[in-house]
Amino acid sequence: MNLVRLGSEQGGWWVDLDSVPPNSVVIDGGVGADLSFSFELVRIKDVTVIAVDPSEVSLEYLALRPPGIVFLPYALRAMDGPVTMYHNPLGSDTADREMPGARERRTYTASGIRLYDLVKANPAVSLVKLDIEGSELDVYQHCFGVPQVLIEFHTIQMPHMKGLFTLALRD
Repeated sequence: MNLVRLGSEQGGWWVDLDSVPPNSVVIDGGVGADLSFSFELVRIKDVTVIAVDPSEVSLEYLALRPPGIVFLPYALRAMDGPVTMYHNPLGSDTADREMPGARERRTYTASGIRLYDLVKANPAVSLVKLDIEGSELDVYQHCFGVPQVLIEFHTIQMPHMKGLFTLALRD
């Protein structure tokens, strides 16, 4: 195991580099305003990163077109179709209307894309990172067969979800 932290202080993640072979595919769900994790993976491991995020701040990456990173402006979901997003001017947007303060925020509609379809279409997926602001429980089950999965759970922000996380992780 070769466990290292990649990315910035805010956008960094611990990853086992031995589980990420060169030329594999990484799905980075929820990049927000920080692609530092993806940039370092591309530089160190020569992978292709599929970065998925519908937020307005992430749309700026579309114009950059960084080498090795394919950007998809969708909400990573368990199902296809439109999703109402709640804008957060101080951080990442969320699809969870139960997130504190979400109902008072400006909304917009984003297209959803299924993680299952991305994994199925890219058999060389070696890592999935999920920082999708409250949709983790809906999506993580589609990581089956992926060697490494990194998930940021938002139970502190969503106290109503704590019991569900425990149940889901037991199954």
